[in-house]
Amino acid sequence: MKKLMAALFVTFGFMSAAHANQWTEVLTTTLTTQSPDYKDILIHNRGTYSQIMVQVGSKAHIERIDTISHVLWGKPVHGIEGIYERDETKTAYFGPAKVRFLRIYVTSIPFGMPVPVRVWMR
Repeated sequence: MKKLMAALFVTFGFMSAAHANQWTEVLTTTLTTQSPDYKDILIHNRGTYSQIMVQVGSKAHIERIDTISHVLWGKPVHGIEGIYERDETKTAYFGPAKVRFLRIYVTSIPFGMPVPVRVWMR
């Protein structure tokens, strides 16, 4: 009986570890900006994450992305900023944090065009 219980714990442990490594889509939106101001966006699957993957559907310049917790404390994500080509994806590690909102500073290239953005976290 002890061996059976140990086997079950090991099996479920591996299954949950594999699930913890999967990317969770937290945001799909189209941003329209007329200036380099930021947009605060409530994410779909809030929780504790440590990595972010951003895909931009058109050419744009992301100046900065901040993760914002449930108590509205912001933390910048380094390594994700820069000029994105169409459908380009970048990833970054920001350390474990509870995330409820994303603050995105983005400007489209050419100026004034809509910017489709998809964000995954794990």
